[in-house]
Amino acid sequence: MTSVVFFHRCELTDLFAPVSQCLHGEFQPVHLAYSATEAERLRELGFTAPVTIFKDEVKRLHPSSVADADTLKAIDDLFIQQSGGAFNLNGAIQSDRGFALLSLEEAQRLTVTYYRFWSEFLDRHDANIVLHETCSLMFNFVAAMLCAQRKGHYLYSIMALGLDKGYKHLLMSGFDFTCPDLDKALAAIESRRLQMDEPACRAYLDEFRSSFSVFLGGAFKRPSLTRISLIALRNKLRQWVPGIPHDRVLDNIDYWSAKSNVAGRKLSNLRRYKKEVRFDAFDASQPYYFYPLHLEPEAVVLYHAHGLYANQVKLIQNIAAQLPPGVFLYVKDHPHDHGYRSADDYLALKSVPNIRLLETSISGKEIVAHSQGVITMTGTAGFEALLLGKPVFTFGKTFYSPAPGVELLRHVRDLRERLYAALERPPTTDAALYPYLTAYLHALHPGMTDYFAGRAVRYGLDLQDNARQVAEGLLSTLRNTP
Repeated sequence: MTSVVFFHRCELTDLFAPVSQCLHGEFQPVHLAYSATEAERLRELGFTAPVTIFKDEVKRLHPSSVADADTLKAIDDLFIQQSGGAFNLNGAIQSDRGFALLSLEEAQRLTVTYYRFWSEFLDRHDANIVLHETCSLMFNFVAAMLCAQRKGHYLYSIMALGLDKGYKHLLMSGFDFTCPDLDKALAAIESRRLQMDEPACRAYLDEFRSSFSVFLGGAFKRPSLTRISLIALRNKLRQWVPGIPHDRVLDNIDYWSAKSNVAGRKLSNLRRYKKEVRFDAFDASQPYYFYPLHLEPEAVVLYHAHGLYANQVKLIQNIAAQLPPGVFLYVKDHPHDHGYRSADDYLALKSVPNIRLLETSISGKEIVAHSQGVITMTGTAGFEALLLGKPVFTFGKTFYSPAPGVELLRHVRDLRERLYAALERPPTTDAALYPYLTAYLHALHPGMTDYFAGRAVRYGLDLQDNARQVAEGLLSTLRNTP
């Protein structure tokens, strides 16, 4: 029986635990807890069997790990081959935000430890399928590379907009936004094994275009300044306590988080926004392209866009420099974490004459609707632009890359030529979108998978019913994906 590794971290445990009980004996669930916290949560949920704890295994293996030339070359070769040349070892090290506090030697040795752990763990359980979150850190990137080498899948899900009111998601594979279900459906449409569903596509487009409402927008509530202040004070007090309770190397991402005091930085940033930053009014009558800022440091910037554009401010300045005369670049930050970005970034953007900086409260969908197109790494604003018949330019592969009207850029220097050429082409017709949209709707699975930050409770889910739906989608993908 094929094994599926459920890698539990944070609130994923509350999703994965019941999902693993709904596999109907078709696949063997293997539970891996990130830390003792997730292991304890599994026990609370009724899992009495011993569970491997990732952090304990890393601590056990690390003293004997040696970053010798042969091992580093093996890992470098693995990354290059299994990422299609997107990453080598040094590139992957740069993309892990927790490694920023480590020396090169420490980062290399810890990567060797991760490599040893995953190789031994997958061998022990005869597994090549791991279910976790998007590749965002070295320890899960190594897992993705080894799964690919073993002809398996590193799986994660993203929430997606469906045709009806229920929650839907896409199941993705690998380190970038590859959706096996969507790719298979597209191939079936091209070979006429799957019929194009024009009525469903038409209904989907009509519903999407009927308002400027934001997908899942109601689930995200901006915390008050008082709450941010209290969290910042708590974090500061914790920093004054001698000895942060995390190993700087082995617990690097937890150590980085504890040292960062994100709430404290956010409080400082919000004060500076008020004093120093002047946001621009949204003028829909101006000719403009739209660049939606991605959260930093997060998976999209660090891994999905291959780590090439981690400096989004410079990327945006380069984009603005390539726009036609009289055309502006409207920029808006991600609405889900207002205050995380330094005011210096905004001031640098404001210094460019043809950039307009918008408030996060403005509907991104409305900005897209009046734009000449969207330029993004892999953001959902690109998908919205696609549905609104706008040209889309991405710097990374994403689930909507196969759609007509979407252009993947390998280098920012290629943008000007592509933009000018797009101005000479007619807009993408709805009919041209139907094959992709049929495949997209066919690939959607029911169920909510975004449990982070307490969203499962906020959505008011029936957790058992939701787990059953998510499990059915997982089974469908596993049955039909080689």
